[in-house]
Amino acid sequence: MKILCVNTAFPIAQIAFENNGKYTEKEIIAEAKSSEKVLPAIEEILSIQNVVPKNLEFLAVVVGPGSFTGLRIGVAIAKGFACANPLKLIALNSLDLMAFEFIKNNPQQSNFYCIQNALSGRYFVAEYLNGERVGECYMSNNLPEKGFFVGLEHEKLNFITEDESIDIHSNYIKPSAEMLMQLTKKYIAKEMFTKLENLAPIYLRLSQAEENLKNK
Repeated sequence: MKILCVNTAFPIAQIAFENNGKYTEKEIIAEAKSSEKVLPAIEEILSIQNVVPKNLEFLAVVVGPGSFTGLRIGVAIAKGFACANPLKLIALNSLDLMAFEFIKNNPQQSNFYCIQNALSGRYFVAEYLNGERVGECYMSNNLPEKGFFVGLEHEKLNFITEDESIDIHSNYIKPSAEMLMQLTKKYIAKEMFTKLENLAPIYLRLSQAEENLKNK
């Protein structure tokens, strides 16, 4: 199988590619320049294994929640590849990716919340029981008073630890390209594919520019 995975939801973008068992990965400090760095990095990874886009069989992309700019770029790249090539698309949730990475390293802790900083005192939240997500991810101004929280390493959960009313047990993770590939394979095995017309970023809040306009 020829599988390409792209994650542009976080400041460090990740690309993973596997060609019949031969694996290659790359991480990029993308931030605001995702559009300039991600596509050339994909081309570089494919060229290392002498593969052209039309030979791809599966393409997974993290659709959010996460960086507005990053998500748009990642989804646009996936759509561009899918429009030009007959491949199967996999849409990955960034909170599910965090949970997958956490469970792999902490199998004893199966009940927890994954959270991301949504800025302005808000959080992206998803609850997991027995390792499986309960309901949809959501955005909230408040967190449960008690719980085990899994957050991103670069955020350090500093945006909640100052609230002394919350009983927090926390763990920081850095999502890896390898786990991105492993989660993608799990989706492929379960045939959890997404149609091109349904592939879209998960936006749980307006962009800062939209919010500023709304509040005028």
